[in-house]
Amino acid sequence: MRVIFIGAAHRHGTSKLGKPYDMCKFTYAIPISPVTTATMNYHGFGYEPKEVDLEPSALNKFALCQIGETIDISVEPDPTNLTRNIVTGLIKPSTESEKTSSKF
Repeated sequence: MRVIFIGAAHRHGTSKLGKPYDMCKFTYAIPISPVTTATMNYHGFGYEPKEVDLEPSALNKFALCQIGETIDISVEPDPTNLTRNIVTGLIKPSTESEKTSSKF
């Protein structure tokens, strides 16, 4: 799956309520698409961020990716919730000519 890279991060610790948390997220950009419903209108220009779960072991594969770079990622069903997908790795970094950083 080709996406425009924004970031990859691992957050873990203890919440204010004392509960441990551990999340690994991948953030990418998609073009803003207008949406109109009976109670809401949404439109704009440019891109908006989308966030999906990231396999923690794949985090370091994104260390050299630059914001705005078009990359190929591997996505698989989340084994803990088969109705969701999880990013499992970087298939192939883009070449310099494919970078889209001018869009940001």
